[in-house]
Amino acid sequence: MAGVPAGDTTRRIFVELVSSNYFDTLRIPLATGRSFRSEEERPGANLPVVIVGYERWRSTGFDATLVGSTMKINSIDFTIVGVAPQGFGGTMALASPELWLPLGVFDTIVNDIFKKAGSGLNDREAGSVIVLGRLKPGVTIEMASSRLDALSQQMAVEAAENRDQAITVSRLPRMSTSTSPRSDSGLGIAGGALMGLTGTVLLIACLNLANMLFARGTVRKKEIALRLALGGSRMRIVRQLLTESLLLALVGAAAGLIVAF
Repeated sequence: MAGVPAGDTTRRIFVELVSSNYFDTLRIPLATGRSFRSEEERPGANLPVVIVGYERWRSTGFDATLVGSTMKINSIDFTIVGVAPQGFGGTMALASPELWLPLGVFDTIVNDIFKKAGSGLNDREAGSVIVLGRLKPGVTIEMASSRLDALSQQMAVEAAENRDQAITVSRLPRMSTSTSPRSDSGLGIAGGALMGLTGTVLLIACLNLANMLFARGTVRKKEIALRLALGGSRMRIVRQLLTESLLLALVGAAAGLIVAF
């Protein structure tokens, strides 16, 4: 989280601190501007540059001078060097960042609440970085896992703090990001259960509406009988009733869409 000015107040927003090859690895071309450079991601570099989300650019009327201008983040002036493409919200569905910062500003942006006092990216025990990568063509997860096992053993020999630790690889979950990533299968089950509950509520609403229309039809028996007596055909009366029900459904659907939007 970081604070950016919003009129007379400060708004807290989600930000991501990423490496210089973040957008290239995800194969996400920027809408305009450039990505981060290698010197901007070095620990302690503190080069204040930022890539903003597409919505911020849209809010300025697609101002051509946005790239190169400055914005305050945690009371520090950052230079905008690029704009993320439309629709891109990072790798995590539950918390889409609005800004992307280079890893080199870690010490000035990340609060001591979220890191050990005095620790930075050079601290092996900080555990602040989550590694995302893309498999090379032809390399499977099993092949990558075996290579990482060998790397884990090599690191354990080189440094005592790496002993009894292992590097694992798994598919990137969209609903959680952590140092121990898991699949989204559990959330899929929960999502299915919620959809079932939603369908049950919708069915109850439809039954209530059907009962209401049935009761209204009972009240209109005399009206329908009078129409038949005056020469109205059954088909015409049925069409009228269907038209009334269709209009009611369209009005309800429109109201539902407005609320959903």
